[in-house]
Amino acid sequence: MDIQFQIIETADRDIYDRLFAEALPLIGAERLRLGEENLREEMWSGLTDPSNKIHQVTVDGYVTVYICYKDYTYNEKTYRLLMHPTVGCDANGSKAWYYSEEFKQAEQAFDAAQNHAGLITLFNPDTPAALSMGANFGSYASIEVFEVNDFDGGVFNFLGLPDTMRVMVVTWN
Repeated sequence: MDIQFQIIETADRDIYDRLFAEALPLIGAERLRLGEENLREEMWSGLTDPSNKIHQVTVDGYVTVYICYKDYTYNEKTYRLLMHPTVGCDANGSKAWYYSEEFKQAEQAFDAAQNHAGLITLFNPDTPAALSMGANFGSYASIEVFEVNDFDGGVFNFLGLPDTMRVMVVTWN
């Protein structure tokens, strides 16, 4: 299995729509909060915002992930601050690649090449997406979880997030 992380200039709307449909079962909490169409367009807007960086993940040449992100300094280290990760299936309709050793190695290599100590993301605990992330990252990284107001001086307070949201900081071992 060949897994590649690549920085890209623009995201393809048709690929994004496929990834969104494949990711939707795991992002149910946000779908309920924002509504499915609002969520789809909010996530797409992050991918088209020129102030964000975009990367994609391919599995055997097939796009499985779009993520927009910013470089973010936390505890004097640079992290990849993920916004709107949209994780889909491989060409066979599977997400098993996400739990593979190849994915873990490719992600760590990508972050090392970008001088990132790890990643930071907002999430709703106990949702399928959060449980999936925790299970995957926990085996090869240290994880810290914060209430939004308690993370880095409340830097995310302006977003108007629900009280259920948390900040996950993943630092590669």
